[in-house]
Amino acid sequence: MNNNIPQTILQQLGGNKFIAMTGAKNFATNGHDLSFKIGRNPKGFTHCRITLNSLDLYDMTFIRIRKCQIVEEREWVMVYADKLNTIFEGQTGLRTSLEVSHA
Repeated sequence: MNNNIPQTILQQLGGNKFIAMTGAKNFATNGHDLSFKIGRNPKGFTHCRITLNSLDLYDMTFIRIRKCQIVEEREWVMVYADKLNTIFEGQTGLRTSLEVSHA
């Protein structure tokens, strides 16, 4: 198992710029994923988990935690690395960089 997977996921999201733009904090990992709390956002998600799957693609889970209970989850599977930011922005309403997207 590669211990660089969480660092790679964070770099693909944008590293420190991603953290500053989204208010991401409380990072955790089990070795093949990256979980973190995100700042206030219009969609109300409180956490995100990104997992490297067996096909070398990512699964993203967006979670709302209220009163110690998971209220709602939204999951995206088989995500390419270059789509992580687009999906994150679409699900949370938070910008991940100052660059203008041409999508």
